[in-house]
Amino acid sequence: MNTSLEKVLVNVVDQHGAVYTVDAMCERSNDEPNSFGDCIRCINIDDEIIKPSLDLHFHSNKTGKVFKLS
Repeated sequence: MNTSLEKVLVNVVDQHGAVYTVDAMCERSNDEPNSFGDCIRCINIDDEIIKPSLDLHFHSNKTGKVFKLS
C-alpha cells in the first residue's frame, strides 16, 4: 500500500459553534481511495496536535474544547 501524508487546511467547529481554520495531516492512499474526512490523521490547533476519536471528534487536552470537521 502506497500512502503519503500531506498538510492541508480544514475548517473545524467547536462545541460552542466557533469555526476555526487549522492545519491537518491527511493520509492519502493511491491503492485505497477514501473520503476526505477519513484521511485526516490529526489537526494542529495552537501548537497542540490532536488525534480524532472513532467518531472523528478532536478533544483538546489544553483547552477542553471538542472539535469536528465542518
